[in-house]
Amino acid sequence: MTNDPIHKRLAEFVEKKITGGTFIGISNDKEVFLSFEGLEIEDEMMAKTLVKGEFGDEITTIATIVSISMEEVTRMVDGLNKVLKETEEKSTLLDIGSF
Repeated sequence: MTNDPIHKRLAEFVEKKITGGTFIGISNDKEVFLSFEGLEIEDEMMAKTLVKGEFGDEITTIATIVSISMEEVTRMVDGLNKVLKETEEKSTLLDIGSF
């Protein structure tokens, strides 16, 4: 362990070792916040393992921060609303009263 603040060392490590990774911050209880642009879930898991291996007991957990645009949020909500409407419009598959 060096005398450099952990947030500085984390930022430098992520910048150098994890393509598409960004160090967001670290909480008082040593939870690290990272963002991954364009990485598949397997690559994110590998990156988190790399960070945990490098910093060990200096950190507790690693959380992924995801940012999305309002347009993407709107598309997701519209999609959910469409599915809900279709579900409500479908008749009951089995009418118990018909037996």
